[in-house]
Amino acid sequence: MSGESTRAGDRRHRRVRVIPKGPVMVEGPVDIERPDGSTMHCDRFQVAICACGCSGTPPLCDATHRRLPGPSPDRPTQKDPQKE
Repeated sequence: MSGESTRAGDRRHRRVRVIPKGPVMVEGPVDIERPDGSTMHCDRFQVAICACGCSGTPPLCDATHRRLPGPSPDRPTQKDPQKE
């Protein structure tokens, strides 16, 4: 992935922010490629991408992570690289 948008004329860098125990926030608009190869276009100025894997609206976050209990064997946990 080159970090450049596929849309002609829009080649600026995007800010991506990882929220602990939450979504990955990406400055929009963005095109999101799904695992099946299809593409979803989001015109929002900021897009929340699910990182917990439990969203009812994947790949977008629907805030399901707020209702989840602590770490689960069914759900991968992310390590904080700043704490290592």
